[in-house]
Amino acid sequence: MLLSPFRTAPGDRADRRSAGSGGKPAATVILFLALPTASSASVMARMLGGGSWLMASTITVQTVAGVLYLPVVFLVIRVFTG
Repeated sequence: MLLSPFRTAPGDRADRRSAGSGGKPAATVILFLALPTASSASVMARMLGGGSWLMASTITVQTVAGVLYLPVVFLVIRVFTG
């Protein structure tokens, strides 16, 4: 079982499944990587003496951009994970 990813060609669909990187777990990972950062990061930056205005603007830009790119991410997840 441990060597099963090495028995197929790299990038092969069976290779991804045997490595455990397909289906719902992969969709979950892709979705969480695509989400904007947490709004609590601005509070944490302020409490630690960092640039809270910079963190707030970063969160705003990521959230607005998420409106545009998250539907594309959902489409990619649906196409590649079935």
